[in-house]
Amino acid sequence: MLAVLVVVALLGLTGSALVALWMRSVLLAQRHADEVAALYAAEAGIAEGAKQLAAGDGQPFSGYRGVVGSPPWTASFTVSAGPDGQGGFLLTSQGEKGSAVRTVRVRLATPFLFPFYAGRTLNLSAESWIGRGTVYFDAVPAYGTAPGAGYNIRGNFFMAGTSQPVRPVQVSMALPAVPFSAFASLAGSPPPAPAPLSPVKGAPWTLAAGWYQAPEECDGADLVVPDGATVGILGSLSCDRAQLQVGKDATLVVTGDLVLTRTKPTSTSLLLENGGRIVVGGNVSVASVQALSVSPLATGGGGLLVAGGAVDIQNISLANVSTGTSTLAILALDRRGCSARACGPDSSNDITIDSASLVSASRGATLDLVAYSAPLPGASNPPKVELALNSFVSVGTTQMTAAVVSAGDVRFSVGSLIDLSTMEISPNPRGLMTFSSLAPGAGLWTQLSWDEGGS
Repeated sequence: MLAVLVVVALLGLTGSALVALWMRSVLLAQRHADEVAALYAAEAGIAEGAKQLAAGDGQPFSGYRGVVGSPPWTASFTVSAGPDGQGGFLLTSQGEKGSAVRTVRVRLATPFLFPFYAGRTLNLSAESWIGRGTVYFDAVPAYGTAPGAGYNIRGNFFMAGTSQPVRPVQVSMALPAVPFSAFASLAGSPPPAPAPLSPVKGAPWTLAAGWYQAPEECDGADLVVPDGATVGILGSLSCDRAQLQVGKDATLVVTGDLVLTRTKPTSTSLLLENGGRIVVGGNVSVASVQALSVSPLATGGGGLLVAGGAVDIQNISLANVSTGTSTLAILALDRRGCSARACGPDSSNDITIDSASLVSASRGATLDLVAYSAPLPGASNPPKVELALNSFVSVGTTQMTAAVVSAGDVRFSVGSLIDLSTMEISPNPRGLMTFSSLAPGAGLWTQLSWDEGGS
């Protein structure tokens, strides 16, 4: 009997110890799970914070709350963003799950917070024969620290609210990596035998969704990509006296070059409506581009032009009849190192716009131009962006929101025979949302530091 009692007592003590250890392990596992969930929530807050920065004109904010996960496994975050030097922000996100609290602090920077950013030399020029116009910057432009970097100013360029000429700031900043592959794959993979494309001269041809083989001849023929359609053209598209129209939220991918020329000065070669987008694997040479919002109820006009080579545009016209944003985003990206049919060798990411005009039919409309000439490692000359605003007579006030960024030089010139005008230039990061939401992984920000903390 004594032996039995001893054995029972030992078994009871052992069982109690095992139960205590089990309960402790459960509590530790629960606490660890809460800490992991809190950390993931904090990281989700960082991603949401970057999105809010881009959508909110790069303005600081605090106390933005959100919830991730599904009940009963939800966790919450609170994120704030404050300025951290020129073009930079410090995002602080606190994730909570149960009693666990984790904090993530991330320093981010982007050149798109500047109206102009040149990795090397920034050239600003305003000239006229009669009169003397004035250009005001609401935010100072910037240039990088690469060899040969600097700035040159000719003409009346002023910081808004001051009487002194603008002195661009020097900021060392890594340019964001925007992957060309994300855009090149928007139309999927072409079939072994795409449908033949045989446009009729003098008559518009509406393209159904799918892939086509580029035509040998398309002079005088108009091509239309209807609203919401996704169309691919295998090869190069080269047309004279023709108009290419990309409708609302439509996508056109051309794996080769795009060449659209004109013989009539009033003809429009490329028309992008209400968020239409075109992706070209090679070079783009277009006589005229018009990006507009054609509906008074539209909230996002303009369009997106992505090229895997150089972009040469004779004239750009941004027109808006709505109170929304009419954004034209032009991206010249490195197309090497991806597997889509539009990918391949790349020798130039230059962007040249010989003339641009900004027209609004509504006082509340916002016009925005985004241009990005991405780094091209191994190229003999760094990429550059050249933008000219030329007119015969310039009077009144012109407002422009811009994010013009180049890994190399940026050259911005304003020229008129008679110039009695005032131009106001402001940055507008919201224009970047035109393309950032389309391509997963198209990072607008460069991460400078990452710090994690706990409770």
